[in-house]
Amino acid sequence: MFWTPQKIIGILILLLGIAYGAALVGNAARDRRRFAKEAGSFPRLGLWEVLFYFCASIGISDYLLNTLLLRTKHLTEDRNLPGTLVTAGLVPGAVIAFSYLRVEDPVALKTLLPCIAGIVSGSALGARLVGGLEGARIRRIMGLALTGSLVALVVRILLSRGTTGTATGLSLPLLFVAVIFSFFWGAVNMIGVPMKPA
Repeated sequence: MFWTPQKIIGILILLLGIAYGAALVGNAARDRRRFAKEAGSFPRLGLWEVLFYFCASIGISDYLLNTLLLRTKHLTEDRNLPGTLVTAGLVPGAVIAFSYLRVEDPVALKTLLPCIAGIVSGSALGARLVGGLEGARIRRIMGLALTGSLVALVVRILLSRGTTGTATGLSLPLLFVAVIFSFFWGAVNMIGVPMKPA
């Protein structure tokens, strides 16, 4: 069946990502003088982003890779880093979500919807919290979180040994835990902490 609820959700996420991307391009075009003064080569950064989001599609954190790039090249201030990472990840994230949800055997709806609700509500709270943090505190939090994320990624690779899971749904107790984690990671994601290694 083509029109499954998961595919409809995937299409809606993709359309929202496209709309956001169009608004972003429109704002950049209206403010092109300031945009032209930003550090970094736009074509070169674009090539890096293609590589980073290919890695993201197979589970490697784009936040981790982008943070390393932005910090080493001094492309943004620390206080702007979380917002930059979230902004950069929205359109590719929408494409990745669509590609996952259009498959024939997607995640079960009773697992998908509560986890989406957890991430959205956590992100709303996190966006409010990050607005009141200083750049130095954000840098410390991100440093600890990215170190933890890198460790989690290495552990996951070592434990999985190249295999992938086959489950498409969670039992009620596991779903309860997943929603709590989704809320938490949605909140800390607004500080620039990646969700994928978790």
